[in-house]
Amino acid sequence: MLSDHQWNPDSRSLQGLEVVVFARTPREAEHSALSSEVLEAEEAVADIVRAVVAHGGVVTLFGDESLAMVALTVAGEYTTPQLQEEREAPRVLTFIPSREEAGVSREEGGDPFDVFGRFGIGSFERVGNPVRLLADRAGTAAAMVIVGDAPERAIATFREHAKGAPVFAIAASGGLARAVADGYVKEADGVRALDREIEDDPRYALKRDVVEGDENRERVLPPVALAAQRLVEELRDTKGRSNER
Repeated sequence: MLSDHQWNPDSRSLQGLEVVVFARTPREAEHSALSSEVLEAEEAVADIVRAVVAHGGVVTLFGDESLAMVALTVAGEYTTPQLQEEREAPRVLTFIPSREEAGVSREEGGDPFDVFGRFGIGSFERVGNPVRLLADRAGTAAAMVIVGDAPERAIATFREHAKGAPVFAIAASGGLARAVADGYVKEADGVRALDREIEDDPRYALKRDVVEGDENRERVLPPVALAAQRLVEELRDTKGRSNER
């Protein structure tokens, strides 16, 4: 995924850290599976989960079921399947539906997330008020990342309970994440748009892939693909400073 960085599944630099990701498709893009916001949201969720889990951390995802399937599939790449009856496997991902219909129960056996739970990849929780549960999760989280849409109160709720943990956004995914990056959300002062930071970083021009054919034209990696790397670097540095105290 990243030309100058190899994700190492044995790396434990984020061991013990939990990252909250609030990710759902922007309402204006819900009916267009190929819209840029949908594709960027899927890419961001996949890259963030891959980066955090590969480095020993865990992810709590408040989001759409479609984005959750992306996250669960990626998390499965770093988890050895093991039936719960044989051994309680460590769970690297918790999915909590973020829409209002989250409290609606499904018919028995009809939930695709049960499969991931049985094999120890992730757990699945249905709650009536996801923002209230966010307050509980925030107390142990190392950071929150907004991808696509989210209720504005989620930012204030997380900050109120998160003990100083940072909040990031992926602007290219649209929705609240873009509004935050563009300065339209008053409660979001200090939220950092990781992909915008990369676009403005002079070092970004040095991160290139050579596309074979097409006259060897160089293609700059999209900022979203590099945002997850920056997230890991930020959390790793923060953890290192905490350990030195």
